[in-house]
Amino acid sequence: MDAQSILANSPAFSGLNSKSLSLLADAAEKRLLRPGHVLFEAGDLAESFHVIGTGRLLLLRPEHGGLHLLRELARGEVVGGVSMMTGERRLTRVEVLRESVVVTISKPAFERIAVKHPHEAIEIIRFLVGRLVRTLNAGGEASSAQSLATIALVPGHPGMDLTAVANAVAKAMAEQGPTLRLTADRVDRALGEGAADSQLDNAELSERVAAWLSELETQYRYLIYATDGDDSHWSRRCIRQADRVLVVVDGAASARMTPEIQAFQAIRGRASAELCIAHYDAEKTRADPGAWSELCGTESVLHATLDRPETFERLVRLITGRGLGLVLGGGGARGFAHLGLWRALEAQGIECDVLGGASMGAYVAALMAIGMDSQNAAANLRETFVDNNYLNDYVMPRVGLIGGRKFLRRLDQVFGDTRIEELHIPYFCVSTNLSQGESVAHRWGTLRDWLAASMAVPGIVPPLVWQGELLCDGGVLNSLPVDKMRELGRGPIMSCDVSNREQFVIGQQAEDTPEPLRWQRGVERFPGIFRLLHRAATVVSSETISSRETDAECYIHMPVSGIGMFDWDRMDEIIQSAYDYAMPRLDAFLASDEGTLTQRQAAGRHAAMLAAG
Repeated sequence: MDAQSILANSPAFSGLNSKSLSLLADAAEKRLLRPGHVLFEAGDLAESFHVIGTGRLLLLRPEHGGLHLLRELARGEVVGGVSMMTGERRLTRVEVLRESVVVTISKPAFERIAVKHPHEAIEIIRFLVGRLVRTLNAGGEASSAQSLATIALVPGHPGMDLTAVANAVAKAMAEQGPTLRLTADRVDRALGEGAADSQLDNAELSERVAAWLSELETQYRYLIYATDGDDSHWSRRCIRQADRVLVVVDGAASARMTPEIQAFQAIRGRASAELCIAHYDAEKTRADPGAWSELCGTESVLHATLDRPETFERLVRLITGRGLGLVLGGGGARGFAHLGLWRALEAQGIECDVLGGASMGAYVAALMAIGMDSQNAAANLRETFVDNNYLNDYVMPRVGLIGGRKFLRRLDQVFGDTRIEELHIPYFCVSTNLSQGESVAHRWGTLRDWLAASMAVPGIVPPLVWQGELLCDGGVLNSLPVDKMRELGRGPIMSCDVSNREQFVIGQQAEDTPEPLRWQRGVERFPGIFRLLHRAATVVSSETISSRETDAECYIHMPVSGIGMFDWDRMDEIIQSAYDYAMPRLDAFLASDEGTLTQRQAAGRHAAMLAAG
């Protein structure tokens, strides 16, 4: 791909007239850059701007004596254009993450265009500034995951056959765009025997291989590289070409340090990696995701099952930033409304790819994550909160009104020793760290323990002690943790808010000065100690309410006005009302740009169900 094609394919110059594009291309220098190459440093004079043809760059900001990653830059993006036009010094460092083709236009070259062709120069500047304005108005570029173009598969242990996994990933990726699975044999057939394993310091041959691979990136939406699991030149090349690495282990394999992991750690550099546990037989699952992840140096775990294509479809959506995240808020009995949304999602054929929640929302999301459907979840919630009162082990109120042990036993009964990282649907819940005064997302560890922390309303349930610090209800600081979901970068987010926005007032009239609340008989919904404690722990500011409406791509505030925290007996009424409320809002979401992919997934699942009879 030549410089003019790279410029023409960049969204920044989409619509630029042919003469301006040709002038810009004639002034450009096309380069193939290696991982680690620094395009420019913070503080440098802005003497050029750059357009990415293929590959991936890192945008880094100096911070506290180190470098903070702002985001990854991908194909079509422009780097440094505005600062060159304004003459300002660079504020960031840009470094090459993997082998990349970059087109560079120097300041002197652009100035020559400006002298000879001022009209075209003004048009180019207008397009560059317009790109900046569009970026600011959109709140930033698309997520780095959505711009992913290449992945490398690395076996985590001897005997891990990547062929079946690579084929399953390729099939799922092909649903999103043209996909090519690359092996060393394919490279050798195209470029000659030994080309794939050519030494990276062999400038002539290595440049030819890199140029061929870069050209393939312009022909396919996704490229999948399968490494040999060693530190061969081919394996190194695969890692150098990858936007994302998946270290793949068998679900039946025990975690241990292996030659494959050692080789990967030796050559990975700054490559972003995730652990993928491939399950061949669910009955033989022995893999310890946490132990494998620690050995591989990955920050997340994904699961897929070989005889279930839909699990690979989810995996691909997650790694490409097209997964649907669902965040459920806290609110006691009002959380039954989440079941209404759940039933509506099932009716629409919408499946969520990653789940998160606070307090009651964390509990409902956990039931979804362990594989329940809404009907079984409703039975579970009814037994837990309506038919049996697991919150009535009252004690002398030293740290809480109840001891909480009955509810802990119930959590153990429902979730057992299940760990969050073992869940095939990624999940998190939030608690509030009272010791540090911060909201904490729990993505690892025993599910029941962190659920207990997320649901421990201060004053009612004792906080949990963890490493000397006190953890309580996640709703205290973050009752709808969309921000924690956004950090994962998995795709569009749907949030379900069950906060009560009613005025919290009472008829007691103070005269000239405020006075303590007095017990009053016959006052409907008098704010007793339970309601006061819960209100104090979960009150939501007007500013937070306003921001919630724009934080998620699909925000639903359920009709829970007048429902109290402990109105467990209104379960059926709450669920039906929420279902009726959610259905038209899901229709609107599916019709939106963000919901388009979700709609296609829903249609595909519906067709599969019809085909199955």
